[in-house]
Amino acid sequence: MIGIFGIGGIGKTTIAKEMYNRITNQFEGSCFLANVRESSKQDQGGLVKLQKTILSDILKDSSLKVSNVDRGINLITERLCRKRILLVLDDVDHLDQLKKLCGRCDWFGSGSRIIITTRDEGLLTKYGVSLKYPMKEMDHNEALQLFSQHAFKSDKHIDGFADLLEDALHYAGGLPLALKVIGSNLYGEDVCYWKSELEKYKRIPEKEIQEKLKISYDGLDDSTKKVFLDIACFFKGDKREYVTKILDSCGFSAYAGIKKLNDKCLITIDQYDGNQYLWMHDLLQDMGREIVRQESPKEPGKCSRLWFDKDVREVLEKNKGTEQIEGILIDLPWEDCMIRLGSEVFAKMESLRILKIISCREIFCGGLKYLSNELRVCDWLGCSLEFLPSSFHGKKLIVLNIKGSNITDFGTGLQSKNLTRIDLSYCRYLTNILDLSSCPNLEELVLDGCTRLAEAHDSVGFLDKLVELRLEGCSNFKKLPSSFKLRSLELLKLEGCTSLENFPEIECEMEHLKRVVIESTVIQGLPSSITYLTGLEELFINGCKSLVLFPINIFQLEHLKDVTVIKCPNFVNFGQEVGHNGQSMPCTQENKISSSLAYLNLSDCGFVSLPPCIEGFVGLSYLPLRDCKQLEEIVHLPPNLEQVDVTGCMLLQCFPHVSTESSFGITELKRLKLIHLSECNKVDVNVGNQAPNPLLVQERFREKDSSRIIYPGSRIPEWFKYCKETTSYTNSIEIEIDPNESICFGYQIMALVLCFVLGTLPVGCRIETITISINGQSITHANIWPSKDQHRVLLQYIAGNSIDQMVSRSYREGNNMRFTFGSDRKKAIFKSAGVHLIYRNDNLSDRILPSSMMVSMTMDPDWNPEQKRRGSSASSSIMEIQGGY
Repeated sequence: MIGIFGIGGIGKTTIAKEMYNRITNQFEGSCFLANVRESSKQDQGGLVKLQKTILSDILKDSSLKVSNVDRGINLITERLCRKRILLVLDDVDHLDQLKKLCGRCDWFGSGSRIIITTRDEGLLTKYGVSLKYPMKEMDHNEALQLFSQHAFKSDKHIDGFADLLEDALHYAGGLPLALKVIGSNLYGEDVCYWKSELEKYKRIPEKEIQEKLKISYDGLDDSTKKVFLDIACFFKGDKREYVTKILDSCGFSAYAGIKKLNDKCLITIDQYDGNQYLWMHDLLQDMGREIVRQESPKEPGKCSRLWFDKDVREVLEKNKGTEQIEGILIDLPWEDCMIRLGSEVFAKMESLRILKIISCREIFCGGLKYLSNELRVCDWLGCSLEFLPSSFHGKKLIVLNIKGSNITDFGTGLQSKNLTRIDLSYCRYLTNILDLSSCPNLEELVLDGCTRLAEAHDSVGFLDKLVELRLEGCSNFKKLPSSFKLRSLELLKLEGCTSLENFPEIECEMEHLKRVVIESTVIQGLPSSITYLTGLEELFINGCKSLVLFPINIFQLEHLKDVTVIKCPNFVNFGQEVGHNGQSMPCTQENKISSSLAYLNLSDCGFVSLPPCIEGFVGLSYLPLRDCKQLEEIVHLPPNLEQVDVTGCMLLQCFPHVSTESSFGITELKRLKLIHLSECNKVDVNVGNQAPNPLLVQERFREKDSSRIIYPGSRIPEWFKYCKETTSYTNSIEIEIDPNESICFGYQIMALVLCFVLGTLPVGCRIETITISINGQSITHANIWPSKDQHRVLLQYIAGNSIDQMVSRSYREGNNMRFTFGSDRKKAIFKSAGVHLIYRNDNLSDRILPSSMMVSMTMDPDWNPEQKRRGSSASSSIMEIQGGY
């Protein structure tokens, strides 16, 4: 662990980034965790998100679920303890952040490096970081180079500025942030302007860095100054688009203002996850807030913006607010977050544009009688009010976020044409959604966790600009609007709405909706008008036990890639079409197919067989049918299928493709690589009574290089030449093949057939990774899920030139060929294993050899392992080939 410490703006993050970029390729995985201090304070899950980022960046796997901090610690220690990683924790300000993000050195593999940047050297000492690097101000040459890059956009300065350069460097005092800001402020200006600005610098004491930075602020126009002060007080870290909408509505020309601030290095615009975020250095934020404080240092109620907790408490509790106040941020310390408010607390604040209440337990005496209709942002988390004031209509609102509040009703409703976001999530007393027809520009409506909400007003279905509609965990929600005409909708989530009975008719083309999630509802079917969702890529339905009808014409959608319908036991008619009368009828139209659909998951549903029309799904590669308890036959499958998983289909009996695949015959499914038959004891798995025919093997592997089948069983097929069985279970099995016994000289190895038998996985195991290697070099691995089967067999073909080269190398070097079957968790699960080699004679045009045959041939001495070891000059040898090919 290495600690980099120093004051803000000194360049800690810059040097950490440079180190990271230079050495990151020397590690197995790496992660640069920026802005730890800010990110860890976001809601209550900030550290959890940071833990997930570490795992995702290093393991390149964004699917890992981190439900809480303790779970995150366990995942980091389990998954990264053997990896040599590089981790940067930037801007750490609390010991708890280090304990939960990087813990002890044994969390990571030997040779790992952890770089920590902080302003607090004491924090590094307390944590036992012995390697500490203090950041110092730049020397003259370094400062000159950095300043020139911003003042002249070059490492060299322009003639005529030499003396002025020295003055500028003197006032910057070697602080990188000051050098950037001042240089950017002077860029493009003439000598006279430089002299004028540097004269102003002389009036500022050298050590007062904030005042130096204020020079850039003083050069801004009034509108851009307001943008800067709003960002410094309220919007640091927010999305650029979000801030721009709010400040534009205040008449601040926000887009141009933000660009100017970025050009002057007063803010930065960071790209993340496809969005732009506004950031500024803490010194600049402090400078901006100090400017506001100086508006009325002795009477904070006369300042334009309030954020300091003591000032906020004094103004609100003593009712000292004035019409000068334009914005309030209430973020009280958790240990002292209770505040008592009178009903007239906001009565004098007629200019209030921004109200952000993040951390506060307010107690109102007599409710609230007034709230300014100048409000653009009402971000009031956990509001204790049951009703907003009757005089409040929010005509200028852009954002209404009263998440977790006690609101029951909105009275006469909202009347803002500019409103873009409403977040009422976890308002547990809210019973209905008001008429939103007067909010035509609404883009987001979030209603998660509104457990008493029963229905949505019909106007919700006609919000033409609505992009996101979320209803998660609304257990009493029964009725959506009868129809949707939501042309802009991109996200629809209906998870945990256990009383929801209907899915709306779609009345217009909705090309932007990519994903639909419907979970744990009592919806009986989807309308045939769902084909208007022309941009749909993923449909996810889970736990909808009343689902009966599913429109097969949904597969006409040209962009549909992923359909999941799971845990729907009454869904018994897959392949039935919804008729005009709402009844189901067989699908007979041949054009009801999808070439784009790659994944179809129908696990734990109630159908008995797959319909013939599934053969038309020419793009389908993966078909999970796990735990379909009523499934009896699989006769029809898509032509390009690669994997089918029928684990737990206990009634499945008719599955003709299994016999063809497991006996290594020619199947019409040219790309099929995996059949998973765990707990399918009624299916007859025919592995044949003799080794595979090389001609069939060659034909079969023209379009794939491997094939695998997993099925209930306890024995290796009898035709395997090399087998090993253990008397008790073991965590690995080795099979060693002597080249003098096995090699068929002059014959190329076409394929391997590998097989092993597993017992029941130990209690608590979720997934086991089995790796098979030759002489320590891995050739394949398989993920094995827990099963009720007492024993399971995995049988796999592997073909290709790489196998032949790997095996032949062992023969040429006279080494035994050692096959190892091992488990990643080192659990004792193997019962037996087997290896079979399939040869091809290049000289004899793939002639098939009889099962027992004496072959005599002359060989090059270099191909005789025994001769190489003895140094013999013999030029020929006789070899007997017995059994198999």
